[in-house]
Amino acid sequence: MRIKFVVIEFLICFLFLSVHSSGFAAQSGKEPATVTVKAGKHANYVRIVFSAPEEYIQKASVILSGSNVIKVDFQSAVVIKAAQKGSEKIILKPDVPVEMTGGVKITAKSSSCALTVDNLDDIDVSKLSSPSRLVIDAYIGKPSSAYSLQEGDIAFESFAVDAGHGGYDMGMKGRNFTEKETTLSIAKELANTLAKKGKKVFLTRKADQTLTIKDRIKAVNLRSPEIFISIHLSSKNELNIYTSPKIKGRKGKTEEIPEAPEQAAGIPAAEIDKNAVNAAAQAIKSELGINVRHERLPLPVIAHVNAPAVLIELPNPEKFNYDRKNRERLINALLKVIGYSARGKE
Repeated sequence: MRIKFVVIEFLICFLFLSVHSSGFAAQSGKEPATVTVKAGKHANYVRIVFSAPEEYIQKASVILSGSNVIKVDFQSAVVIKAAQKGSEKIILKPDVPVEMTGGVKITAKSSSCALTVDNLDDIDVSKLSSPSRLVIDAYIGKPSSAYSLQEGDIAFESFAVDAGHGGYDMGMKGRNFTEKETTLSIAKELANTLAKKGKKVFLTRKADQTLTIKDRIKAVNLRSPEIFISIHLSSKNELNIYTSPKIKGRKGKTEEIPEAPEQAAGIPAAEIDKNAVNAAAQAIKSELGINVRHERLPLPVIAHVNAPAVLIELPNPEKFNYDRKNRERLINALLKVIGYSARGKE
């Protein structure tokens, strides 16, 4: 009898706690905030404006996520209302893209959304109050199809070519290669090809010598070429193209990296049009049959020279055959990057 009473008492306590805890959860639970978004097209950019409670705007993060994609994360559950092209605002369904205006689509998630903007080049982000708004200006570049390149058509006349690593810095080392030797060999072939086209070429190193990043930048800035190409190797069977985003003013200056004259004067360093490089990447991918990536990173060796600059990682020699035919194809790939970059500068 005593055992039965204890069991009943336990069940009553359990039910009491369950009811009260669920009641507490219901009281403390927060309804998703409503976020409204609209987009307007201007001459060379699209302005996208999110309106939401102040706390959601302040917590929101905005990042570039892949080619032509902007990710906006509100950090909490939200309901997003957007105007479809030519219609009233609607509540967005998760994972269903909606076109807001020409070339701009939005896809909602539970606490975030992804904006796809055709030919996206760069973004500026502002957080405003009274009323609270998140403003994204998405700058538009020329579409990749706008760039064309005729065989052997390279508008630049002067070049600086940098063979990565050298001396005691071997870079990557494989069974039958070192990065410092492979990059020097390819750099010399590229320089010879350009010289035969009547171009002026400077090699940062012509032999197996040690050069610091500071040495390379100083040498390039003394000669002021029209374009700078730094050659390295990838750890994979792919070709990677890196260009540097804008460097504004003197922020982040160190004594280790010499600034170009334009940077010391507070003028943004020269840069290569992103869509021109993307056009080159598409052309190279179809010819080489390997993955080709383009990423913008402020790598010191290309961020601090006073010329448009590109760093290229060629495929790993243990995963890509560097026979004569393929070496010619790689040189042609480098020429394509240079040629399309010149088109983007016009």
